[in-house]
Amino acid sequence: MSILLGAALVAAMASGQDYAQQRVAPRGGYAQSCSEAYVNRGRLYADCRDTRGQLRGTSIELARCGGEEINNDNGLLVCGRVRGDYETGGRPGGDRPGWGGDRPGGGWNGGGAPQGSYRQTCTDASVRGGRLFARCEGGGRDRRASSLDYSRCGRFDIANENGLLVCGPVRGQWEGEGGGWGGGNGGGWRQPSITVYDQPNFRGSSREFTSEDRNLGRTPFNDRVVSVRVQGRWEVCTDAEFRGRCRVIDGDVRQLDRAFSRSISSLRPVGRY
Repeated sequence: MSILLGAALVAAMASGQDYAQQRVAPRGGYAQSCSEAYVNRGRLYADCRDTRGQLRGTSIELARCGGEEINNDNGLLVCGRVRGDYETGGRPGGDRPGWGGDRPGGGWNGGGAPQGSYRQTCTDASVRGGRLFARCEGGGRDRRASSLDYSRCGRFDIANENGLLVCGPVRGQWEGEGGGWGGGNGGGWRQPSITVYDQPNFRGSSREFTSEDRNLGRTPFNDRVVSVRVQGRWEVCTDAEFRGRCRVIDGDVRQLDRAFSRSISSLRPVGRY
């Protein structure tokens, strides 16, 4: 029996050593919901989605896994009874070519903002909950607040397009600003929202939007909106792609006028509040 136990112990230690000596990310269930995985100095680093769908930086010491499968537990790397750590600072350089704490066009560096051409015309950049937030110049107007899920950018440059954060085919969303907003302070951003109703006085069927919708024809509310409740300022238009007649709404409307009642086909948050 002691010989069998000794052999098992040696095998487990060897497995742990193999894990620790890897220079590429090992296989495991975590790969289904994690991305940008790499190994540095015996630790596995990855961006893993939590139960809310947000990407979180996390790492785990491979030597402690002893051959156990590595999985994602609510955005945290785990193996057996071993739980990893959430990462809030800059990631150490990995073994992937061109990969470092600040990747071009993206970057994983915890609370620090990633690199990109947007820095030339944007200020107050910060990262929270897997999103990049910044105030950016917008076509001669005041700086506008927007955010971007920069985990989708890959190696695309993060740029400022008329005040909106974008990268490659990925477009960000406009953000409203509450009192006390400040880049990197972790608070003050208020989520813009608009709730549309198909009857006056906020009655009937309803739906809440927290980001732009270029074509309500893909929803049951195209040309059906009669009243709205809003947080922030929203532009509504009578045609898809923000065409036709447009107006900005910055307060609840119990019944839209004739020009817009049962005519709205696109909507988006705009500017500050």
